Amino acid sequence: MKSSDSVMHSNSLNALPATRKADNLPAGRWTEVLWASLLLFVCAHFSVYYATDHPHLFSLKDYVDGVAKVPYQYRTLIAWLMRPLLRIPVPGRLLEHIPTVHPATPYDLYFLLISFLMLAGSVIATRFSFRILTNNAVFSRWSSFLIIYMAYFNLSLAYTNNYTYPYDLSSLFFFCLGIYLVLARKLLVYYPVFVLGVFNRETICFLAFFFCISEWFHFQELGVSQRLKKLAPHVVAQGLLWLGIKFALFRLYAHNPMEVEQHALFLLKAPYNIAELLKPWFWPLFLSNAGFLLPVIVLGFKWIQDPRIQWACKLLFPLWFAAMLMMGVILEMRVFTEMISIEALAVGLIAYNWFCSQKDPKAVVQAAR
Repeated sequence: MKSSDSVMHSNSLNALPATRKADNLPAGRWTEVLWASLLLFVCAHFSVYYATDHPHLFSLKDYVDGVAKVPYQYRTLIAWLMRPLLRIPVPGRLLEHIPTVHPATPYDLYFLLISFLMLAGSVIATRFSFRILTNNAVFSRWSSFLIIYMAYFNLSLAYTNNYTYPYDLSSLFFFCLGIYLVLARKLLVYYPVFVLGVFNRETICFLAFFFCISEWFHFQELGVSQRLKKLAPHVVAQGLLWLGIKFALFRLYAHNPMEVEQHALFLLKAPYNIAELLKPWFWPLFLSNAGFLLPVIVLGFKWIQDPRIQWACKLLFPLWFAAMLMMGVILEMRVFTEMISIEALAVGLIAYNWFCSQKDPKAVVQAAR
């Protein structure tokens, strides 16, 4: 490999891990039933708690009607999804069983159901990603629950600014699904998912960064200039799609009221967020991101061993943090939710490769280099 190729990776990461030998433990039917049942109940627990015990920052009715403040209304996919659902009559007795503080409405019911489906979809997509990365069906099945574990801390257990937004779990879902499609190189499916993700939330643009990282290593046998030529059409296509959709949404909701803070986006939020970061009261909250497992990623980084996930951690984490520092509210742990899609894969690979090394001492030497 040419020395100039070291721009994107070091010698220790100059190749993707060799395809792992498939495990000889096929999933039994009852094991799959157990996994599906556990997924059903855990997602149900999360969704009921998330949808009924946390206040909405803005009215779901205004959001569905298209009159909520911007930028919230720009993230309109779930509103469009809920509109036809709300035409379906909902029995009053069903609403009585939803444990909300106020009398439940059809908006509460469909928000709960969508939350359930998006979280379950995130787990399933992550399971497929783990299968590609490890080729181990058993490990992939159970490690996919890392998504729910981390989501509890980012979306439900924060002790300040713990509001719900209708598009947060769908953002996580599109990231998890997009990462799987990129790893599997199912690009014809990836692009429609990317488009839907843009309608859901503008942060899907960071998925394009993961796309570039993964494709860069896919074509690692080519020179730098050749790889750039391969990537350029995709970068342009995804950039144009993102800009075009955002411009269309800007025009569509041009007359909506604006959230006051957005007028001083860069002037006020960064100093405010930096001041909050310096308060010891919030340090446990910040450390709870990804279920207190970020130190595991830092200390066990060498055990990830897949350069696509390693470089996603190196590049996307600081970029995301900088973006949220300037444009988000850092006390809302929900603003880091999309990164769970990568953090779960990183933690899972660390655990998998470390335990594999206990059976193969050579792996210890390889990882230590």
